[in-house]
Amino acid sequence: MLLATSLLGLVACVTPRSEIQAKPVEHEETKVAPDTGPAECNVQDFPGNGDVPEGAKNLGPVSVPKGATDEDTYAALRKAVCEMGGDAMSTMRWLHTIGKKDGPPTDLEATAWLLP
Repeated sequence: MLLATSLLGLVACVTPRSEIQAKPVEHEETKVAPDTGPAECNVQDFPGNGDVPEGAKNLGPVSVPKGATDEDTYAALRKAVCEMGGDAMSTMRWLHTIGKKDGPPTDLEATAWLLP
């Protein structure tokens, strides 16, 4: 029995393995449209300045006026960071009119960063 097991193991190691080379099938719905414009800027959001990776360059504060919704304001802030040449932001906060802390915020501010 031991001899049969050894021979089977030897045959398994020596026998060449067959490979199946299959090409992926492209369906109409999976084809990617050609690039028609500039690449979209991808801005990472970090909670605080200490959370930004070491070696990142601080581009300074950037702020945008409050939009119709918080989501619109956040999207505008991300776009403003991109326009500064950045790809990250941190310490986001709402700004209020001086002396009117209890009123609605007027701007959204963050620190823009260029990651290494």
